[in-house]
Amino acid sequence: MEQRTNAADETDSRDRILPLLSESADRRLVTEWIEAHPSYEPVEPTESVEGPPFDVCVLDTGAFQEHLPALRAKKSAAAPVLLPYLLLLDESEPDIIDVEGGELADNVVTESIDEVVTMPIQQAELHWRLAALLRLREQSLRLSQRERELKRQVDFLEKGQEIADVGAWEYNVRTKENLLTEEVYQIYDLPADRELTPEESIEHYHPDDRDTIREAFWGAVEEGEPYDVEVRLITAEGDRRWVRTRGEPQHEDGAVVRVRGTIQDITDRKQRQRELRRVNQAVEASSHAVFIIDSEGTIIYANPAFEELTGFSREDAVGE
Repeated sequence: MEQRTNAADETDSRDRILPLLSESADRRLVTEWIEAHPSYEPVEPTESVEGPPFDVCVLDTGAFQEHLPALRAKKSAAAPVLLPYLLLLDESEPDIIDVEGGELADNVVTESIDEVVTMPIQQAELHWRLAALLRLREQSLRLSQRERELKRQVDFLEKGQEIADVGAWEYNVRTKENLLTEEVYQIYDLPADRELTPEESIEHYHPDDRDTIREAFWGAVEEGEPYDVEVRLITAEGDRRWVRTRGEPQHEDGAVVRVRGTIQDITDRKQRQRELRRVNQAVEASSHAVFIIDSEGTIIYANPAFEELTGFSREDAVGE
C-alpha cells in the first residue's frame, strides 16, 4: 500500500508527483512546472517504477506502454488506496486500441489510468486535474486508515470476547430484532445462522432461573432497569453452564429503544467456588488444628479444632 513514509513527511506535507514521460523535453517541462508549485514535490524518475513512493504519476503513452506491467503492479499493491495515474494524450493519438499490436486498448486504459487529458493543455487545467486526483487519493488514504482502525478495534473486541468467553447482544425494542455475536451462539451451542428471539433464549435457561432472567430482561425493555445476574443455562447440546448476563437499556427521547448486553460463561469460576467451599467445610469440620499464616508469619485463619487444641480463640489468634 502506498503511504507517505519518507522522513520529511512530518514536516513536509507536499504531494509527490512522478513525471514518467518518454520524451525528455516533455519530462523537463513537467518537472519545471511541478517545481514551480510549492505544494508539489517532483519525484525523480528512474529506470524502474519501483523507485521512491509517489502520490500521482504523470505519464505519456510511450512511458505507459513501456512500464505498463510495473504500473499495474504498483496500483494493485496500493489497493485499496487509490494511486492515481494521469495520462497525457497527444492530439495525434485519439484512438487507443489493441495493446497487443503495440498500442493501448480501451480496457487497459480504463483499468490503469484514472484521468486522460489531450495535449496541448493549459497549465491551469493541468493544475486542476492534478489537484482533483490528489484530493481523491487523500480521501482514499483517510478512508483506508479509518477502515484499518475499525478492523483493529473489531478484532480486538472479538479476541477479548473469545478469551473471556463473553458474547455481546442487542435487542431493538422498535423492530424486535435480536442481534447476537458468534460467541453467544457458542455459549448456547447453537449454529451461528440460527435466529433466536429473547423468549427462545430464555427457554434455554434452567427452569428454576427462567423467571429471574425473564423479569430482568423485560424489566430492562419496559422499565429501563439495567441488570446483572448469574444464572444457569442449559445449552442446545444439553450441557449445563453458569453464565453471567448483563443488560443495559439505551434511551432516545426518554424512551428505551434498545437493550445491549453481554453474556459470559462463568462455569469454571463457579466450579472453583464450589471446590473452595468444600475445602472450607472440610477444614472447618476437621478434628485437626489448621491455621494459615501470611508471608510475614501472621495468622490469618484458624479452624475450630485450633481453639479446642490450643485453648486460644480464633479471634485472639488471628492477627498474631
